[in-house]
Amino acid sequence: MRDIETRLKKMSAADIVDYSIEVYKRNAKKLTVLTLIMYVPFALLYVFLSGYISNDLNRLTSGGEPSFSLVIAFMLVSIGLFFVYACYFLTINGVLQAAITKVVYNDVVNDKCVALKEVIRDSFKKIFKILGYRLLFYLIMSGAIMGIVFVFYLLLIIGLFMFGAGMSFFAGAGRIMVGILIFLGVVLLIACVFGILLGLGLFYIKFGLGVQAIAVENKGATEGIARSAELTKKMFWNSFFALLAGGLIYVFIPSISVGITVLVSFADNELYRQIQLAATSFIQLGYALFYPFLATVTTIIFINCKINNEGFDLEVKVDKLLAGDNK
Repeated sequence: MRDIETRLKKMSAADIVDYSIEVYKRNAKKLTVLTLIMYVPFALLYVFLSGYISNDLNRLTSGGEPSFSLVIAFMLVSIGLFFVYACYFLTINGVLQAAITKVVYNDVVNDKCVALKEVIRDSFKKIFKILGYRLLFYLIMSGAIMGIVFVFYLLLIIGLFMFGAGMSFFAGAGRIMVGILIFLGVVLLIACVFGILLGLGLFYIKFGLGVQAIAVENKGATEGIARSAELTKKMFWNSFFALLAGGLIYVFIPSISVGITVLVSFADNELYRQIQLAATSFIQLGYALFYPFLATVTTIIFINCKINNEGFDLEVKVDKLLAGDNK
């Protein structure tokens, strides 16, 4: 069974998700330890710090209108918390993703377990490459988001104009034409939302495998961007649906906790205030503990792209045959 599970082959989106679950389960203990070391402490500290500051500011402003100095203080604190989170995400979180990549890659490709100490040490050696890559990647994603939002608003304005003109033109045409116009407006809105999702997915997948390239192939920051773009050619739809399904699985369990917390806030506001910090910490802990699964899916996508575009499966088989002959 182990040999069947770990053999390299071309995979569909469903195969990628299914195989990622198997690999994640097989390495769950090791991946959880990595997360407990490099993600959970920061996540809980961030939640407690932001919750404490928010409660303090709420207490200060509960007596009436907030003063200008309190508004400025709140803005500065928010900027400070965002800066702390950004620094972590660009550095330590990138190292965590590289470490998860090394564990998963060695398991799938080399059928080998690697020591956590070795994985963490090797990943930290590449922290500046990861920092450079993530800065470039999020600059690209920021530009893509601004461009997509601009196009969305442009299409929305055009759609509203056409909808208004159509309503005026068919004002006397009866309910059927009005219903058709409303239906077309809804379809246009759904198409715009799906287009935004596809646009972001296109840029994310095209340039989002850089950490894997740095961790596995020892690429530099700019090389990681180029390598990701090279690997994902003709692999968009396969990778997009695999990443979408993996992302939905990743958010599912913590989202249940979010839903329960929202219901409590509507049912009993006082109870919600009492449990808010604990509930937020629990939700953040859930996201933190399930993060390795999403990184596992991304690594399997990386391997699958190498198999489809570069015949990586044949390369590994030849290397193993040669290694066997040399023994």
